[in-house]
Amino acid sequence: LYYEECDFTPWEDFSVVRDTLVNFNFDHTALEDSLGYPYRFWYKNKTNMYDWHFIQPWFFCDLETGLVELGSITDSNGTKNINFARMKYYDPYDYDGEKPGGYVYIHTNPVAFANIQLLDEVGMEYAGGLLSHLHEGDIYWDDYSKTRPNIVRRQNQRRRNAPEMTISSDTPLKYILESKPFSWAWYSLVGLGILYLMFRAKRRQRVIPVEKGNKNTSLEFIHTIGALYFNQQNHKKICRQKMKMFLAFVRNRYHLSTTKLDSKFIGQLSAKSGLETDTITRLFRYYENIKTSDSISDETLRNFHSSMENLYNNCK
Repeated sequence: LYYEECDFTPWEDFSVVRDTLVNFNFDHTALEDSLGYPYRFWYKNKTNMYDWHFIQPWFFCDLETGLVELGSITDSNGTKNINFARMKYYDPYDYDGEKPGGYVYIHTNPVAFANIQLLDEVGMEYAGGLLSHLHEGDIYWDDYSKTRPNIVRRQNQRRRNAPEMTISSDTPLKYILESKPFSWAWYSLVGLGILYLMFRAKRRQRVIPVEKGNKNTSLEFIHTIGALYFNQQNHKKICRQKMKMFLAFVRNRYHLSTTKLDSKFIGQLSAKSGLETDTITRLFRYYENIKTSDSISDETLRNFHSSMENLYNNCK
């Protein structure tokens, strides 16, 4: 794009200012912000130093065919430089000048459009202002080069003080392919790699592990808790646990609410379970006496257990 537009000034790559915080801005009066658009470079959730690129002003000399300034970058020292520009583009094979031309837009800091920057309101506003420069028509987005910029810039060779803007083609692969023995070895290696991948790509059935069936550990848990309370001689807690289990049994089997253990509940339980209302009432009264007692004897615990087992064994 750039070929000695300004008095035979060769292109010397972007210049760099190293800082943690810079301000971007536009030259257009409708887009220019009085405070600018502050940008920080984030690395591992912390602000870090970064090499912010810009274009030196002596590359801007011809407004007709050369670079035109569109935006600036200002570092923490207040130094202002150019980071956004455009240049007219003409088809080099259009010898008659009949094809319509266009513009090439250059932004020296693509990191400004990373996801972390666009999450911020300032970043979104700046990106919107920058894209508003594009005219109506086809837009060709230049994908970022797969070759690292520092390698490309080193490979830009200069001959007779004139810039050669093509990347050197002297690559290791070219050297291998130009030699017949090396090229055969290379193609053989590639072919063996493809064959290896083809045979490795066959589906292999992995060993299916034997899954153990679900085991109901409720009884083991009950036995453990019962043994714990019994060893502590806490018969009252054992009675409470047994009553909780009985009420859970009633809810799951007969679908009755156990919030209120009143006469209505006893009648419903008697009708569904086939137990006599007197038997159920005696059990609940027995439990109420246990709750109000300070201590429970072994005999009381055995009697309560027998009464509850009688209900389990005789219910429907």
